[in-house]
Amino acid sequence: MIRKDFLSFFLLLPLLAAVFFSCEKEVFIDIPEHESLITVNAFLENGEEIAVHVSQSGQISESIDSFLQGATVVLYADNIPDTLVFGGDHWYKTGQKASPGMNYSLRVYHPDFKEALTGDAFPAPVNFNLENFVAKDAVDDWGYIYSTIDVVFSDNSNRNDYYEIEANIGETVRHESSSTFYAGIESTDMILKNEGYSDNNQTLNFSDALFNGEEVRIKFRFAFNLNVDYVYITLRSVSENYYRYKKSLYRYEVNSFNSILNSSNPVGLFTNIENGYGIFAGYSEVTDSIYTYPEKHE
Repeated sequence: MIRKDFLSFFLLLPLLAAVFFSCEKEVFIDIPEHESLITVNAFLENGEEIAVHVSQSGQISESIDSFLQGATVVLYADNIPDTLVFGGDHWYKTGQKASPGMNYSLRVYHPDFKEALTGDAFPAPVNFNLENFVAKDAVDDWGYIYSTIDVVFSDNSNRNDYYEIEANIGETVRHESSSTFYAGIESTDMILKNEGYSDNNQTLNFSDALFNGEEVRIKFRFAFNLNVDYVYITLRSVSENYYRYKKSLYRYEVNSFNSILNSSNPVGLFTNIENGYGIFAGYSEVTDSIYTYPEKHE
């Protein structure tokens, strides 16, 4: 015997299908004319040669080169100019290495575009300690094992500071499983929850809004791997421009995975380029490692 509620459902099914498939409507969108502007991308890392990538913006239907030749790119380090040279790898470079404590600015000239301007202060590196490592601390709903560790450092009380934590797997000298699982890092610490992070990420970006001038301890987790002997932990001291760009990139990536049933408003990427697009930002980093193979921690 067919239950009455099931019978009602099957009687309504054709009507529901008709409503669903009749919701399609062809829409023509008049895309306004786009003014092509210079696009600059450069992350300045302490101790590394300064390199700047220059391209141009365009409409989604346009086919444009991924780099822009013929530009004059002038870097100012504490107001001292240096003209960068276009190389075979399509980057504009200088012999200078980025140095903490410097104020950098950039001017990009090209006869076909408006002059692009930008600048950023370069933060000093921050030392940290790794404490309370646990090789097998938790198991998620999928059965993956996670390690946890604390990053401990002191914040400067005289300014607003911004940071980024990253973990990367290191040396492999044995093969005790068929794969090496890596799913980024995550943290349930209030500092990171305050930033809006919820899932695994390649990096974790945060400000000192909740701990300005204090010693801070941040616990985070990463995947446990039988094949891996070391994990490298990096703490970056980043500029506000870097922080704002990475936060906007995180929101952009989260929204890009939304389906039609779980849609969100579009998110634009942060830019600090006047008369253009892109990002010009600096950071200093310190890296340490932790021996993760379980025989030492069990």
